[in-house]
Amino acid sequence: MSNKPLISTIIPSYNSARFVLQAVQSALEQTYSPVEVIVVDDGSTDDTRNRLASLKDCIHYVYQSNGGVAKARNRGISEAQGELIAFLDADDQWLPAKLQKQWECLQVNPNVCLVHTDLYRLYESSGARVYKYRDRKRFSGYCYSEFFWGNAVMTSTVLVTRSCLEEIGRFDEEIRDPSTEDLDLWLRIARHFPLAYIDEPLLLYREHATNGSHNQRKMLENEYYVLANALRADPALWRALGRGRLRRRMSELAFGAGYANVDAGALRRARRYFLMALRYAPQNLKTWALWTSTFLPPGLRQKLRSVKQRLMSRPGEAEVSVDRSE
Repeated sequence: MSNKPLISTIIPSYNSARFVLQAVQSALEQTYSPVEVIVVDDGSTDDTRNRLASLKDCIHYVYQSNGGVAKARNRGISEAQGELIAFLDADDQWLPAKLQKQWECLQVNPNVCLVHTDLYRLYESSGARVYKYRDRKRFSGYCYSEFFWGNAVMTSTVLVTRSCLEEIGRFDEEIRDPSTEDLDLWLRIARHFPLAYIDEPLLLYREHATNGSHNQRKMLENEYYVLANALRADPALWRALGRGRLRRRMSELAFGAGYANVDAGALRRARRYFLMALRYAPQNLKTWALWTSTFLPPGLRQKLRSVKQRLMSRPGEAEVSVDRSE
């Protein structure tokens, strides 16, 4: 790797015209140089192209028909010229020293191929910049197993080597929605390489109503898909992580996806996920009950739900909660 390698910044954008200029400017204003900025317009129907026109000499703009964020990032990787690849979502912003500090981290950790950082949350409604602690440090070193219990590596904080992506592969384009396409790639990387973490907020992660992570049904479905693929690819994990613990994890994910589909009225899809949950926990009576309820007439199912809600809201009734943290 050269002394000061080109860093290619990949910004996928879909109808993010109101944010994308700030994202691009934050990449162009990095203290590190040289930086290449690639904006992949994933079939936007707003005025993204026009808003970026004033920066046409500073960025590489690519338009493609809408294919999802994974496909947009992969297109950016294909267009990139740099030895290092950085990801930045169109609604986020980097702090000026972000890339410089990541490059310095790579220099002192030559066996690492991915560096991520902490972040601030930027609330669109108030403009407030808030720091919320999450234990991101555990996603450093050889941390493969950590990704089976959660993911605190935010895509817009990641810098990764091109050689790593050439060996491991790119984002899974089967995951069209912004959800767990990042978890899938981090898992595959962490299986083979150590990660590095900079314990400093170097990203402004924008919180707004259209964040992809707000679609809980898609998040649960896609997380189940990613972890099921990982377990098929590496069956030794059942013994390494514990069969009982993994069964509970997969059962809870499938159950959650089933329940979210019931709420959405997608009963056939809900049945499929409840059956997946039962494969891992066949003794779970609650799952059996909800699977059965999907065959009931809508009116009867709604009456049963109303009765349950009344019982749970009685004064003095204690609701039992399940701690899903690991």
